[in-house]
Amino acid sequence: KERKKKWDERNQEAISDALKALNEFDQ
Repeated sequence: KERKKKWDERNQEAISDALKALNEFDQ
């Protein structure tokens, strides 16, 4: 369970980074 939580946090960071890149690309 702990391992999945850590993976979720890392995945969340990757998703927000991708969204940020998409937003910059749009502008």
